[in-house]
Amino acid sequence: MGAQKRHRRGGDRAPPAVPIAAYAAQAQARTGKVVRVDGWLTPVADGPGHYFLLSPAAGARDPASADLAAWPRDFVRVYPKDARRIRAGKVSVSGRLFTGAFTDESTGHTAGAVLIDAVVV
Repeated sequence: MGAQKRHRRGGDRAPPAVPIAAYAAQAQARTGKVVRVDGWLTPVADGPGHYFLLSPAAGARDPASADLAAWPRDFVRVYPKDARRIRAGKVSVSGRLFTGAFTDESTGHTAGAVLIDAVVV
């Protein structure tokens, strides 16, 4: 039969991972959909610790601003499904992507893209 790849189609299954640098150009078209993005995941130092930052390079910091213009377009705020299972570093993360203007209620910080119910894959 040979080496054939099987592809399953269905509901909320994430497509293959996209490097975060390429993600920025595709984000608007993917809003509301389950996506898989590669990048550097960093815990956010300011705030209660309920979200993380996904960026194209290690060492990036959350802009921690109420001004949407301060949010780099290739950053994603990540709200994990279970924070105990999230690890920092180079990762692939899957979750439902939303783009626009989102203000975190606890911190007042605004983001241009958020990934909810995120898991490291």
